Amino acid sequence: MEYIGIDIAKSSFVAAFPKDQGYTTCTYKNDRIDIEIFLGQLDKSLHHCVLEASGKYGSLLVEMLLDSVVIKS
Repeated sequence: MEYIGIDIAKSSFVAAFPKDQGYTTCTYKNDRIDIEIFLGQLDKSLHHCVLEASGKYGSLLVEMLLDSVVIKS
């Protein structure tokens, strides 16, 4: 299991991806297009996303993350 740390703002968010012994960061616009790009980089069986509660700024990202989750029975 690997954690992706996300710092969310009104117009963008920064995701910290594990790399070797540290992390590498990528910045995305806080819109549907860039969130889709971000989701495409995740291995949903390996990555777990953690983000701060920043009012409504993270709502779209959280909604799209939840929609992308594959639930196994």
